[in-house]
Amino acid sequence: MKGDPLDLLNPLPGELAVIHYVAPFGRQKKVFAPVGEEYVRKAEGMVASAEVLSTDIVALYLRWAEEPEEKELLRLARNGPGADSPNETLKRMIDELRERGRR
Repeated sequence: MKGDPLDLLNPLPGELAVIHYVAPFGRQKKVFAPVGEEYVRKAEGMVASAEVLSTDIVALYLRWAEEPEEKELLRLARNGPGADSPNETLKRMIDELRERGRR
């Protein structure tokens, strides 16, 4: 995921907007996860958020927009590249939530 005060307010093609909760007070910042256009389409109607924990692990949350936070998926990812990266974990979460469907 990338996020910088100089980023545009809208994602580029293939990037999914994610709400990043920034420590210590949970200030919200919009960042963009490059997951590819297919996953951006699959994630339509979903809300994604993330926070970096003190252990440098990323907590990712994903839910349907109309569902309460209590029903969101929670997965942990290593803050770096590879199969356990936040972007790859987010892709798996999108597939999982679509398979589960709206409740």
